[in-house]
Amino acid sequence: GVRLAAAEAILLVAEPCDEFAVEQIVARLGHLDRGVRRIASEALPRLVTTGDGCSIRKVRAILELHPDDQVRNLALQVISKLVVEADTRAVDAAGVLVADREESVRLAAQAALARLAAKRGEQVIVHGLTNKWLNGLYSKAKSADDRHVRFQRCMDQTNFERFENPDASDDDVEPVRREDRNSTERRSEEEQQLQQEEPPPPEEPFRLLWCHKWYIGPSIPNAWASKPGGDSVDGLLAPGAWTMLRDVGAVKVRIGNSHAIREVARHLVSMDPEIRLSAVQALIQLAGRNDRRAIDKVCVCMEHHHETIRRAASGMLQQLVDKDNANVIDAVCSRLEHIRKEVREAAIAILPKVARKGCQVAIDRCSQRLVHHDAFVREAAVRALVLVTVTGDASAVDKACLRLEDTDGLVRTAAVTALGQVTFKGDDYAIEEVCARLDHAVADVRHAAVDALPQVTHKGFQPTMRRVIARLRHPEKGTRDAAVLALPRVADRGDDYAVPVIMELMFNLDPVIRESSTEGLCKVAAIGDHQVINILGALLQDGDHRVRTSVINGFPETIEIGDLHAIKTIAQSFDHDEWDVKKAAMYAMCKVVNVGDDNAVEAVCLRYESDDSEVRRIAMKAIEKIALRNRHENVSIVCLRLEHSSSDARRCVIKTLPIVADKGLEHAIDEVALRLEHDFAPTRRAAIKALALVADKGDRYAIAAVARRLEHQKTDTRVAVPAALAQVTDQDDEFAIEEVCRRLEHERPETRVAATNSLVPVFVRGDERGIDHLGMLLEDDDPLVRFTAAEVMAMVAQERDQYGV
Repeated sequence: GVRLAAAEAILLVAEPCDEFAVEQIVARLGHLDRGVRRIASEALPRLVTTGDGCSIRKVRAILELHPDDQVRNLALQVISKLVVEADTRAVDAAGVLVADREESVRLAAQAALARLAAKRGEQVIVHGLTNKWLNGLYSKAKSADDRHVRFQRCMDQTNFERFENPDASDDDVEPVRREDRNSTERRSEEEQQLQQEEPPPPEEPFRLLWCHKWYIGPSIPNAWASKPGGDSVDGLLAPGAWTMLRDVGAVKVRIGNSHAIREVARHLVSMDPEIRLSAVQALIQLAGRNDRRAIDKVCVCMEHHHETIRRAASGMLQQLVDKDNANVIDAVCSRLEHIRKEVREAAIAILPKVARKGCQVAIDRCSQRLVHHDAFVREAAVRALVLVTVTGDASAVDKACLRLEDTDGLVRTAAVTALGQVTFKGDDYAIEEVCARLDHAVADVRHAAVDALPQVTHKGFQPTMRRVIARLRHPEKGTRDAAVLALPRVADRGDDYAVPVIMELMFNLDPVIRESSTEGLCKVAAIGDHQVINILGALLQDGDHRVRTSVINGFPETIEIGDLHAIKTIAQSFDHDEWDVKKAAMYAMCKVVNVGDDNAVEAVCLRYESDDSEVRRIAMKAIEKIALRNRHENVSIVCLRLEHSSSDARRCVIKTLPIVADKGLEHAIDEVALRLEHDFAPTRRAAIKALALVADKGDRYAIAAVARRLEHQKTDTRVAVPAALAQVTDQDDEFAIEEVCRRLEHERPETRVAATNSLVPVFVRGDERGIDHLGMLLEDDDPLVRFTAAEVMAMVAQERDQYGV
């Protein structure tokens, strides 16, 4: 507040343009405190009159010499308030800062130049620097840095004489006091002369006076007129040059000069985004907006090999033309026919930026290419048409639907995507047109129509479902198959309308309709619906193999894998009289269960008890497919059938055991050995046979499991042990001999009798160890043991065996 009051007090007590007051305020423009600088910048324009030379010189000294970029920026803003339009001193000051190291200062300088430059019609003239002076100045320069230094010196009002004598050294030039106004008057006279000059002749397309960072050179017309391979003008569009030239107009040019347009267009493909932007702005300045020549030059960038340039072409065109311009639409659409894919993609991306939706010119140009002989062009045209078409346009729907019938898959795929963008979902006309393609003779077209249905309709929309379900009765199989594929696209699972209508068709007299309706029902039925499962189970016994096949393939889609109700329903078909139905049931069972499913294995094993050998055979095949090898639960379920009264069932188990268990599996050995204890003799005999299938001879675990049964309470079990040992051991097996001989000393005589009988399969005839054991048993207290030992002695000792005698 104190500073503001002081500023107001100075304005009250000081005369306008008072040199001492101006000096004090200008000094505060470089103050360290930002607030002080701001108050000083606001007070100075109120103290002096516009165009006051003393104030301008003092502020310009700060602008050129102060090291802080924020101070220089502030000084530039102040000086722009102190001068009139096109004041040469302000233009000179701002021109110095165009090359400043700080970007914010450069931008502020360009903005100031745009406000200060005087513009007259097509020509824009910057004061004082003529080609004559610059030719002399730059012809002696040896490097870009030297040119830059000399040019900045020339811009200084204190060394104006250097324009007339560029070769003079610093010592030869007499300094000019800043207060001397002669240079200003001289500059004003030259400016008036330049303003009165006539426009340049047509053969001189450009006269570049000065630009960003350094002067490019006075011989630009000669460079442009040079033959191919001559001097390059790549430096013409230095970063920021055309941006500045556009703002201050430091160019004398005949608008529309073709040579100039062609030369500037060369820089549209620069990898530097600033140069590309400058080139576009120069084109607008040279050719104007919507110029056909400039459009062609920019559209050529769409064919550039580098992606950055192709993407940049979009922004260039937006700056260069108005939307819906026929010339640019023609140029862009012509690139849809380009042989390179990336060029076509660039054209598709650019088209909506130069044409509004509903633009008839763009629609016509894209439509013309829908019938092009090249499929890639047709695909690009379909994609481009979508971007310029108003949603809901019936003609666009017709065109997209026609492309569904295209011979190329890429075009059909593009048409499917296009339909979702050119129509509203639920539009009756679009639905009818797409559904009509389900009847097409070509399979690819039908598949494209199936893919397009979700693009034009909501799920559960009854008119769409009605049209699709009606095609389940179509005489052509291709149409029926297409309807089946389309059903899940238009109906949710368990739909209250679709499921009952399809179930009615499943009892049609025509098997082909039953087949298609079965496939359709499996697509839309609720998962695990018992009513649907029962119907499918009934159709599994259908007389037509096509219906059965559709049920087999459809069952997994209607249930969760391992569904118990489905397993039982399918298993019932194993008992059918027809072999084909049994086989269908087996295949269906394999599809609805995971390998190793216990419920499925049990349901199939129940068919081992059937009197029909075909049922048992198909059941064994099913077990082979669905049982998981070495799974304990599966092995137990199979072994349980050893206890069945039917010899056929037991034989099936014996045949199945090698399928579900490897030899040596301990769980399988335990399960089979357990059946040695069964009351039913055929079961024990079956178990003895099964032991040979689940254990190798000499398997110690099997020998121990069988030998334990010598101590069993049941006589039948003990009697079965010798035969079982013969299945799992070789004679003279030490482990088997040890297991049996330990039981010879058992406290129970029944065990000793069973062990005595078991010596036969474990001892070689004539083995003295066996004879010794039998000799001791002849002295046993139990008469039955002695009698059994006598009988076994005759089998173990050889005839007329001296040791035995």
